[in-house]
Amino acid sequence: IKNRAKDGAGYWVETTIVPSLNADGKPYQYVAIGTDITERRQAQAVLRESEERFRTLFQSATIGIALRDASGRFLNTNRTYQEMLGYSGAELKRLGSKRITYPEDMAEEERLVAGLRAGTRDAYQLEHRYWGRKRRLIWVKASASAVRDHLGELRFIITMAEDITGRKQAEDQIRLLVN
Repeated sequence: IKNRAKDGAGYWVETTIVPSLNADGKPYQYVAIGTDITERRQAQAVLRESEERFRTLFQSATIGIALRDASGRFLNTNRTYQEMLGYSGAELKRLGSKRITYPEDMAEEERLVAGLRAGTRDAYQLEHRYWGRKRRLIWVKASASAVRDHLGELRFIITMAEDITGRKQAEDQIRLLVN
């Protein structure tokens, strides 16, 4: 319940009402216990605001962002990541990162992720290929970082991926012209 102090400031109180019972088991009085929960409510509001800012940033980013677990299973992907690959978020969760990573690039990706899992590295950058919908080859510049809990255990990996397919195609054309 939100209350007002004499100075007009609002504060939140959680009230617990406990009956006192007589010998017959019937209540004869009630004891009300009030606990000021204003700080808890303020902390919850700050947390909700922070979560909303993160959600907005995540979904509106112009770079592809994916959260995945240590085994490569997608936990969440933003719209840009989904559009880049041509898959919905649900499809990516079913596929996992191993199914969309180009086979010849898998060993290097696995080596780098193993370092994140082992704690021997916190982040990496890599240019590699993905298979998009209809086997469309997509080059990405990926930056991946480990997110760890307070004990240092890997919670998830956040990857930001930029589609560099056009740049790679232009580089290939230049190489053909030069040779």
